[in-house]
This record gives sequence, structure tokens and C-alpha cells, in this order.
Amino acid sequence: MAMKNTLASIWRPVKGVCIRCINPSLFLFQFFHELDINRVIKGGPWTFNQHLPITSRLKVGDNPTQIPLFLTEFWIQVHDFPNGFMFEKVGREIGNFIGSYVKADANNYGGIWRNFMHIRVAVDVRKPLKRRMKIKKTGWGMELDKVQI
Repeated sequence: MAMKNTLASIWRPVKGVCIRCINPSLFLFQFFHELDINRVIKGGPWTFNQHLPITSRLKVGDNPTQIPLFLTEFWIQVHDFPNGFMFEKVGREIGNFIGSYVKADANNYGGIWRNFMHIRVAVDVRKPLKRRMKIKKTGWGMELDKVQI
């Protein structure tokens, strides 16, 4: 009951939300307006009591107990770029190294003083997090060493 009340008060859906317990570790959230569900899905990840609720949008006819819940999207911030590496291709490679690249923040490439990127990545929560990767310049291109340090 605490999770239901807490998440409903954090999300504050305009048209409300109905939360049903399917089993002790699976809940069905029914939103009554498209804007509310989009804000919750795209605004995540959310946490409750130091746990990560993983969300997925159901399609008509889906059985909630059969939906694989192991991917969640995070905005990550990547720092310490060498000069000449602030490109979308680099962000895409880094995102795919960490998990699955989703998108990059449109402001990543707008300023000359910016030395970090925001990247949206889908991460498989069953796998350990990757912390570092090497990037080096080679001639006219770049090389990404996909070895975790």
C-alpha cells in the first residue's frame, strides 16, 4: 500500500491512476490519460524504498505476467571527452557499450565549452554495470576500446 500511495503522489497523474497488485512483486498501473503514462514511462527511472520499479507499456491483449521486465532506461552523463570526440556517433557507441543506445540530449552538441554528454540508454538490470571505456584517436578517425576497465 505504501508503494501505491508514494508513486501516485510523486507522479500526480492529471486523470488519476489505478494500481492493482497482480502478485507480491508485480503491479499493474492503469493511467487514464496518455500524457500521464508518457510522463511516467519517459520520466523514469523511478525508485521506491531503494528499489527500482521497472515499467513497460502493455498492448491490448498482453498478459502482464508474461511481459519481460529486465530493461530500464537511464539518462547517463559521460565526462572527460578528449578534444574532437563530441559527436553523435561517439555517444551512440558509448550508449551501445553500456546497454542499448536510445537517444542523446539535443543540447550535447551545442556549446563549445561542453565536455560531457547526456545519453539515454536501455540497461539490462540482470547484468553488471559498466563503468569505463577507453576512447582514443587514430589518424582521421577514432577507436573505442570496448574493454571495461
